[in-house]
Amino acid sequence: LEYLAYVDAEEKLRNSRSKLPIYLPLGLLTDKSISIKQTIFNKIGVDNALGEKLLKEGKINLFLDALNEIPRDDNNSLKSLRLKEINTLLSDYKNCFIIISNRPEEVNIFKGIPIFFLQKMDRSQIETFLKRNTDGNTKISNLILDEIKKDEKLEKIIRTPLMLSRLI
Repeated sequence: LEYLAYVDAEEKLRNSRSKLPIYLPLGLLTDKSISIKQTIFNKIGVDNALGEKLLKEGKINLFLDALNEIPRDDNNSLKSLRLKEINTLLSDYKNCFIIISNRPEEVNIFKGIPIFFLQKMDRSQIETFLKRNTDGNTKISNLILDEIKKDEKLEKIIRTPLMLSRLI
């Protein structure tokens, strides 16, 4: 989701009419007194009225990352609160693009939203990912590919886009 938000941010810089991407790692939202909506408004530096308007008009692309990483507290009250907030966002802001990431072993509790399963990349997909994400720098791309070919353990580690992007 970080990468998708990054791509949207680049588009926003090129075209001011594009939607504003907002990336929120759910595992870091530990303060129950600050809602997801308030976190959004704080992050972009707007008051509640303008924030509400942006959400209602669908001028925000919201990337909620790692539902499974919401911290567990005494009676899961934080997780329950965040799930309720996300359901409210989904129902109140139908024009707003919202994508949520979660581990595949978790149950999808949100009705009516599509589910995408991220799978590990094979060697050809790794090569394509490297070409697209090294800004045409074949030296870096080839260096990483050479190391992957030498080390089977390394290849297993970087088969997900997140890990490979961190290596790059």
